Amino acid sequence: MRISVKHRFVYFSMPKTASESVRTFLDPYCDVQVGTFSNRSDAQPFYSHMRPEEASTAFAKRGWNFVEFYRFMTVRNPWDRLASLYFMIQRNRGLAIDKRGFVNWIDRLDPNHPSLPSHAAAKWISHGTMSVEAFASGAANVSLVQDFYRIEDELPKLKDTLSSMGIPTDGRLMPFLNRSDATYDYKELYTATAAARVLELYGPEIERFKYGLR
Repeated sequence: MRISVKHRFVYFSMPKTASESVRTFLDPYCDVQVGTFSNRSDAQPFYSHMRPEEASTAFAKRGWNFVEFYRFMTVRNPWDRLASLYFMIQRNRGLAIDKRGFVNWIDRLDPNHPSLPSHAAAKWISHGTMSVEAFASGAANVSLVQDFYRIEDELPKLKDTLSSMGIPTDGRLMPFLNRSDATYDYKELYTATAAARVLELYGPEIERFKYGLR
C-alpha cells in the first residue's frame, strides 16, 4: 500500500503482484506513513497489504474522503501468483517445494471467504490467496478500486496514468524487486486437477483480465 494526500492516490498491494516494485516506485510521491501489519496502531493504521475496505475506514477517521483518491492495484495471473505465493511460504518455513503439497494446498483454498487471522504471516497468506474481487470489494461486494493493472504488460500504462495526474514519473524505470529465485516453471507444479481447481476458484478474474495457464 502507498498513499499520497498531495497527489490524491492510493495503491493497494495484493501479495505477489509485483507490489514491492510498485511501492518502491511510488515512494518518492507519497506522504503518508505505511508500516507493517504487526506495528500498526490507532495513530498509524496503514500497512503494506491493507485491503481497501480497511483503508476506507481509516480514511474516514482522518476526515479524508476516500472516493476523492485515485484507487488502483496490480494483478497477476492467478496460476502464477499462487505458485509464487506457495514458493515463498515454503521458503520462509525452510521447506522444499513439494508438488503434492502444492496440489493439496490449492484444493483447500477458499479465495472468497478467507480466514481473518491476526498473525502477520497468516494475514499475508490470507490476503495473497484472496480473489481480486474479494480483496478489492467492500460491503455488498462493491469494488472500492477504480483501476487494475496487469503486472505482465500494463505497468507502462500505470506510469502514463500517473504522469497524466501531474506526477513527475518521466525518466524513471519501474524496479523489479523481490523476484522469486525459483528455477522451476510454475506450470510444472500443476496437475490437471489443480489447474482446473484454480480456474474454478478464480474464474471471474481469469476471464476479466484474460489470463490462461500458459
